[in-house]
Amino acid sequence: MQVFVALLNIFLALLLFYFNRRLQPGAIWISATLMVIASIQLTHHFAFAGDSIFWMAFFFNHFSPFFYLLGPFIFFYVRGILSDQAGLSRRDIIHFAPFAIQLAGILPYVVKPWDHKIWVAGEIMQDIYNMVKLPGLVLFPVMINVIARPLSWLGYTAYSLFLVYRFQLHYPVRQRIPFADARQVLRFMTAFLWVCLLTEVSFVLLTIEFLVNFLDDTQELATIFWLNITSVGVAVIPAMLLFFPEIIYGIPRLQTTVAKIASDRKPAPLVREAVEMPAESRPGSVESTVGEGDGMPQFRALAERISRHMSEDRPWLDPEFSLDHLSESLSTPKHHLYYCFNSILKTRFTRLRSEYRIAHACQLLDQGATREKTIEAIGHASGFSSRSSFLTTFREIKGVSPSDYMKKPRA
Repeated sequence: MQVFVALLNIFLALLLFYFNRRLQPGAIWISATLMVIASIQLTHHFAFAGDSIFWMAFFFNHFSPFFYLLGPFIFFYVRGILSDQAGLSRRDIIHFAPFAIQLAGILPYVVKPWDHKIWVAGEIMQDIYNMVKLPGLVLFPVMINVIARPLSWLGYTAYSLFLVYRFQLHYPVRQRIPFADARQVLRFMTAFLWVCLLTEVSFVLLTIEFLVNFLDDTQELATIFWLNITSVGVAVIPAMLLFFPEIIYGIPRLQTTVAKIASDRKPAPLVREAVEMPAESRPGSVESTVGEGDGMPQFRALAERISRHMSEDRPWLDPEFSLDHLSESLSTPKHHLYYCFNSILKTRFTRLRSEYRIAHACQLLDQGATREKTIEAIGHASGFSSRSSFLTTFREIKGVSPSDYMKKPRA
């Protein structure tokens, strides 16, 4: 079970990194956190419950410097979400000091022959307490690492919870942050940090139990209450990220300058003349979806930028166009776009993209494009990747097929 959860953490970490490395940099710290948790899980599994001397030799000690980064990664994530800035400063180098010290400490062991590491792994598998008795594993007593690492995680997570609490005391007066959305994200983030904190507390107590009682064998260790709590905690952490993605994308807010907002508010056509607008509303029109007092000025400005980009640049003509591309084109985090679509434009990104494409297809049909192009070619020219998706979307938006649409009389 522990190996399965570790592999799930690695898989989820890779997904988060791949899809969010440019659009939501704060999620990278969550990816790094999951990778460290997975390495800790695998190391402890092969030390306490595994029967493979090869994998024990592979995981033991080699990844221990990274264990000191679990706390800083959680802290960087929380700080980045609260400040909307995921980068590091020069002062942050202090957080990597324990990692560097531990890395320097294990170098003599890392360069030893593989046969020596196999021997060490065999000794530890025979008696788990050999990991604190064998010489030459680090340049300083192993006991320091055994105690310092969980205390470090605990301290960083507790401080991160303090940052969230302090932020909650002030966020109602922060004019750049929508109140309801911030409250929901902070609630999920607080729950996530509490799960991490309780897991770390149980791990500290498990460590104390391990060091004080000197259990006879690993079977007895497996019955300790705190081990079960720790195992549940490390399984809940990735589950929370899957079911509450708000933890990853953070608080919707913009720090747009007044000059930028003013430049974005200049009059601009919502679509080019080549695209017919639906009669009931214009795709992407901010004015057609929200009142004058709705939304915050910064997000209304972003919504207008979205509408202008969709109408003037027509990126939806590319079949591969997605929310990730829109985020990159506007240099805007994806969670800001989510908020604009849900709260300002009152529509989904996929719906808006389809409306523009169908409006363009209707324009082509009205101009008699079927005399030179097939229905499939018209769909492709409008941004659809296949005939079936074009026909399905056309019927969904217009209520009729393209063939029936051409038969309808024109006003």
